[in-house]
Amino acid sequence: MLADIKKVLGPHFAAIPVTDGTIEVFRRSMVRSADLEQAGATRRAETMAQRRSMMYATADAFEHAIGSVVGSITSAAVE
Repeated sequence: MLADIKKVLGPHFAAIPVTDGTIEVFRRSMVRSADLEQAGATRRAETMAQRRSMMYATADAFEHAIGSVVGSITSAAVE
């Protein structure tokens, strides 16, 4: 595999020394990235739930207002 990388990169190839500390930093970075991604997904889900709730509340208020107007027109027409 290292030989394949050298072929592709040619003179731009540079070996990067890897130590246990390097691997731990990389692992922590990946864990943090996954945590942030999960937190973002949770926030998006909460935001969508709030929007849905607000839409239902707006629709209910609109339905109530229209129902009152229709009721008033109906009762006026009956008289």
